[in-house]
Amino acid sequence: MSTITVPGVDASGTDEEVAAVTAVLRSGQLANGAQARALESEFAALCNGATAVAVSSGTDALYVSGRALSIGASDVVVVPGYTFAATANAFLSLGARVLPVDVDPTTFNIDPDLLAGVLAKRPDVRCVVVVDLYGSTAGTTEAISVAREAGVAVIEDACQAHGATDTTGTPIGARGDFTTFSLYASKNVSAGEGGVITTPDPKMAQLARLLRNHGCDTQYQHEIVGLNHRLPEMEAALALCRVRRLAEMNLLRRHNAALLSKWCLDEWPGVIVPTVLLESSHVFHQFTVVCPDVTKRDATVKGLRDHGVDARVYYPYVIADLPGVERAHLPVSESLTSLVLSLPVQPRLTPQQTEILHDAIRAVSKEWH
Repeated sequence: MSTITVPGVDASGTDEEVAAVTAVLRSGQLANGAQARALESEFAALCNGATAVAVSSGTDALYVSGRALSIGASDVVVVPGYTFAATANAFLSLGARVLPVDVDPTTFNIDPDLLAGVLAKRPDVRCVVVVDLYGSTAGTTEAISVAREAGVAVIEDACQAHGATDTTGTPIGARGDFTTFSLYASKNVSAGEGGVITTPDPKMAQLARLLRNHGCDTQYQHEIVGLNHRLPEMEAALALCRVRRLAEMNLLRRHNAALLSKWCLDEWPGVIVPTVLLESSHVFHQFTVVCPDVTKRDATVKGLRDHGVDARVYYPYVIADLPGVERAHLPVSESLTSLVLSLPVQPRLTPQQTEILHDAIRAVSKEWH
């Protein structure tokens, strides 16, 4: 197997980040400290003034949001047919029934028309989870409007979309009852693990704070049943450094995406590159293309990896394949599992790595002719 020289993720720390984490370690304040509070303030500013609550993972952000909305047994939660497993698992863990709805073939996000049809037929739906897949908000404004008109709660899963904006150019984070972000190692703001919840409702934010801390706002005064979903201070310090550079890093991702779009279109006949609609934004957590068929896709992934490029498939399954999820007809999602591949778009690609990536795209073009 070839050594990967063009990684899809580079989460290594800068001198500033190492110093920030070291300072926390030396302080001895490893939990419930100023770093997590400062991170919450940064996310509140990033998310159009929403209130932010730091938690221990993106999955926990979804789980706590669901608990705050009192989602539980027999409730139905709608999710996109094509997304990461956490989008479903968080609500399955609450005892809810998870119902997938297929995605739009252009945006890869939940299809607003199909969603409207499902909500018209299923009055038992309590909540719709709208995912900004790969970092794109395309089509999500319409989906959120459909859910609002039906009178159901909305959670925006923005775990891949830090810094994205909606159709008006307004930063996301306050469109749903809750918005969730992940700080996993590969994300646009990464800390290894961690998550952030944002909400426009301060009362719901306070409820989320209680749920993440054993039901406590004041130590040993347990107001409700809660668990430990707290974000440790070292992770918060690292994320704090990185969220302050988010705009710069997202700009680099967009630059790399523009290069990749040109190179793929030049070399791979029939490829479909990411669509960035005028009324949406894309922060390119992933740069994902659609191949004409599975044979080309698999040969291209192998060829790129043989040339040292960390090409991957996100994702090789539809949500309906997961244990506990309701069966559903998901033709678009099913097709994407066989046709998509993602190329490194991360902002720390060096000029040498970018050249290797370009050469690899040219080298595997034989698979396309």
